[in-house]
Amino acid sequence: VRGAVRWREESGASSLRRGLLRGGKVLDETEVLKLLTLCPMLLSHRTGGKGGPLTLIHVGGFDASRWYATQSAAQFEAAGLMLLEAALANCDRASVESGRLVRREILLDYDGLALSHVAPRVLLRQRPLLTLPDRWYP
Repeated sequence: VRGAVRWREESGASSLRRGLLRGGKVLDETEVLKLLTLCPMLLSHRTGGKGGPLTLIHVGGFDASRWYATQSAAQFEAAGLMLLEAALANCDRASVESGRLVRREILLDYDGLALSHVAPRVLLRQRPLLTLPDRWYP
């Protein structure tokens, strides 16, 4: 847990969470807006079947070529970290309100999925962000 706390401070995740809890908005971030135009998603759109905030992601709508042309790996990671912190802040709020641990729920829409979505270069760029929850969120 100490490693996670240290990582949260060093990565800026703690600062992002504090800003969100003070009323900051995810959509105030330019790179988040850019990412949402490249990969359609609804963050904490509704409540899922197990009672957690539900995020809907249209994986088949992801424009990998445009993503590479308009968003660097660092910009993607910053946007993704903001989206992750926002989703988990929503889980924290729901946990406090319900008096029980509430987990995030994700629904992936694969309609339109193509090889370009799972190309090695795409997966390699996404990997650092996709591994964050398992590595740093106990």
